[in-house]
Amino acid sequence: MSDQATTAGFEQCVRILERDDREELDGSPRAGRLLKAGVRVLEDRFAKDIFREASRENEEIFRRRDCTWTDDSWRKAWFLELAQFPVEAVTALESARTARERFASSVHQNVTSVDGSPFPRLRVPWWFAFVPFEWEPKVKSAEQVADLTEAVAATIKERSGTPASLAWPQSCQDILIGVNDVRVYAIRRTGKEAHVFSAFLTPLTIRKQEAPTVAPLDQTLIDAVQKTYSSWRQEHGGRQPTFTFMTIGAENCPSAESSTAAAGDRWILLSYPDGTGRWKTSIPRRFGDRPGIRDFVDRLKPETAPERVSRIKDCVDELIPEGGNVTAERASNRSGYRKSAVRRAFLTLQDQATDAYRVYKTRDGRYAIRKSRPGEKIGVRASSMRRGFIRGHGLRLVGAAISFCGWSARGAFGMKGWLGAFAAVLVIYVASCIQSELNRRADDNKE
Repeated sequence: MSDQATTAGFEQCVRILERDDREELDGSPRAGRLLKAGVRVLEDRFAKDIFREASRENEEIFRRRDCTWTDDSWRKAWFLELAQFPVEAVTALESARTARERFASSVHQNVTSVDGSPFPRLRVPWWFAFVPFEWEPKVKSAEQVADLTEAVAATIKERSGTPASLAWPQSCQDILIGVNDVRVYAIRRTGKEAHVFSAFLTPLTIRKQEAPTVAPLDQTLIDAVQKTYSSWRQEHGGRQPTFTFMTIGAENCPSAESSTAAAGDRWILLSYPDGTGRWKTSIPRRFGDRPGIRDFVDRLKPETAPERVSRIKDCVDELIPEGGNVTAERASNRSGYRKSAVRRAFLTLQDQATDAYRVYKTRDGRYAIRKSRPGEKIGVRASSMRRGFIRGHGLRLVGAAISFCGWSARGAFGMKGWLGAFAAVLVIYVASCIQSELNRRADDNKE
């Protein structure tokens, strides 16, 4: 509302008392001081029987409250009734609510079903170089431990453009809660705990006598939400999480690439709809993460395993008519999913549609999928994709043998003191190199 319009509205609320009357007190008419006829008063723009004397102090308050005295009138000056919302605003808010439901339900399903998977530990001790990824500690339980939606909604209200002391009507409060969702999950194993902070954020902008509009997500709101989580953690107490994974979604996220972060004790991912029914997720650029970490990060994306399989199925159905072997590598390049996810989807399609798909191995040892042939039996199962004993354990045995021989040679040659210490360090280094090679090959096989 312009200054000129505000001034005109103010002048319309000024009148002279024609008879003695009492002014407003705490929202009740005729409950305050008795004013004499001829006194200049300021009457509420929506409730003409509520007024106060036009003193300098009252004028300042009156202007600040948009020419109203009661809270109900002040809300009317700012907020439209739901029935008055234009179609465009209703559509935008409904789109945000639907995206919030998709994001929150997908992440909830993915995170709470992580039991038995490798525990997501980014900062590992030095001796982890000697541990095969199959032996990493497993998740014992995963559960939601907090709902911070209302706390974050209060932060969004502070940034919406409305006066701080103006209470929102319940209808707009419900809209705000309906397009935001903030939860904290605890991922536990024996003696350790990690947190997943899942937040779908829809900042709203409120202008006088206009419907709420969806504003872009910016870094300042992300920072404010992180402070809300930190405050909750301090108040909540309990076990200190080893790491916090923050997966944040929004309908409008223009700075997604620059807002991701992987530093300190937190890792931030940002997801937003790409306009085709799928989500685009920006992930911090990291190198050398173990397979278990990459699998866990997939769970932080707003996409469930059945949805992933469905999209890979669509990709397979597009590739088969093109001819050639529809290998995991080919489907991965077309769909954008990791090869391990594509291979799992191949097996799921074969199991769920036995008469439609068959997974097979090409002559060069790659896994592929095709339409099932009449009478064709299943030749490749999940067990077939596991590495054989020699490939899976050969390097491990070699590493153990070298370590044993090196340690034995130390004693046989009488190496003691500094020389013995040097030999021990050399043995440990060689064993570490072998284990790193083992994990690298396992990683290549998984991907």
